[in-house]
Amino acid sequence: MYDYLRKAVQQFPEKIAIKYKDVELSYSELDDVIKKIADECFSDIERCNIGIVVNSPMLFTMSLMAVSYIGCVAVPIYAYTGKEKIKELVKQFSLEYVIFEKGYDVLSCEESTTVLSDLIIHKEVSVGKNHSDKNCEIILLTSGTTGAPKGIMLSRDNIKSNVEAIGDYLRLTLNDKIFMVKNMNHSSSIIGELLIGLDNMCTIIFNSKILTASSMVNSILDNNITVFFAVPTILREIILKHKQLNLEKIGHLRIINFYGAPMSSQDIVKLVELLPNCNLIYSYGLTEASPRVTYIMGSDLLKKAGSSGRPIKNVKIEISNKGIDNNGEIVVSGPNVMLGYYNDAEKTRKTIVDGKLYTGDYGYIDEDGYLYVQGRKDNMIISAGKNIYPEEIEQVLQTAEGVKEVLVRNVSDDKGVEKFIAYIVTDDIEPNMSSLFEVCKNRLENYKIPSKFVYVKELEKTPSGKIVRKQQL
Repeated sequence: MYDYLRKAVQQFPEKIAIKYKDVELSYSELDDVIKKIADECFSDIERCNIGIVVNSPMLFTMSLMAVSYIGCVAVPIYAYTGKEKIKELVKQFSLEYVIFEKGYDVLSCEESTTVLSDLIIHKEVSVGKNHSDKNCEIILLTSGTTGAPKGIMLSRDNIKSNVEAIGDYLRLTLNDKIFMVKNMNHSSSIIGELLIGLDNMCTIIFNSKILTASSMVNSILDNNITVFFAVPTILREIILKHKQLNLEKIGHLRIINFYGAPMSSQDIVKLVELLPNCNLIYSYGLTEASPRVTYIMGSDLLKKAGSSGRPIKNVKIEISNKGIDNNGEIVVSGPNVMLGYYNDAEKTRKTIVDGKLYTGDYGYIDEDGYLYVQGRKDNMIISAGKNIYPEEIEQVLQTAEGVKEVLVRNVSDDKGVEKFIAYIVTDDIEPNMSSLFEVCKNRLENYKIPSKFVYVKELEKTPSGKIVRKQQL
């Protein structure tokens, strides 16, 4: 990963690389800081796994690059993880060192070093055997069904293939200024945003404000942002509040790349209307695929409503175990397929078969080669012999006026028949029940229509902005 920075330092050492709050660092200045961290904290170190528990995106970038610079394996950990959970992760992933941001150093250890006044490096003295693949460069954590996170091992080649493919469709330039707003410990933030920005020698501005529609638009305006990476919940907020914003002043914004979930055609049409000079791009992927798999942009977003697009460069997709409706599990092959799960050979064997990644997502491919993701295999509900994906119902309800966010769950009645409840966060205008029913009636089969609509104040989200499916309501 450090190689992307090295290239930029050689070609444009004085260009601003990253900005956070009032601090700007050129590529050469960032490089100097990274080498300072490496020299003061990791001199003569042998290859090992190093945890990164850092909230500040600037300090996170420095830490990530320092770990890569010394040839070790980075293991990013969400900064607000509890003390006991971090202890478990240290053991599970054999972390010999953990980099903490000051204020987040919740563990005690026998040996620690402070650098840059804000980073504290702990040396852990009792870790188990390191199970990292020899080609592993980063281990990314995703939630597991048993409560213990899965560690997804990605190689340099995995990362390189995805950075090159993303660059192929984004077409970034030296003059681009990238706006990053999501948590940094995710594959999409690291590979799909940070590294793609460094590879193209852009200037990266990290968000430092509470995420609201007005704060985002103001940041785009104040920093002359040209590329904005977002999730649908963020963009929907901008659409809903557009009358209070000065969107006509951000005509310099030329790309919005969003992911996490498709947007409704209604929202896409509105966003195109509000930002006519901006190219909307939706990307589908998963961490196990480093993470990008497909993309769709521009007019195709409307022509192929609900589609996740076609494969990125050098990647192939196919559908396994098709049903009568042509839906089946989405299978990915290419240089982006992960090395495997850390210390879990059985899970790896089930997920990667003959070099192909079985994603756990269900969908179909149309006659033009466009992928349509119907939902997660884990979320699929079988009712009266029919496969139903709550994501489909949620996308339909998102088109209803006054609906801001939706979560659909299933419950069984006394006779064991599956019923659906839609939990809805509303806009300023609360939709009536009959209008919600009518939208579902027109867009869904009758057995998919929720039996109950419940208005809630908010829905819990992950650090990356996705709605948490299993939450207390």
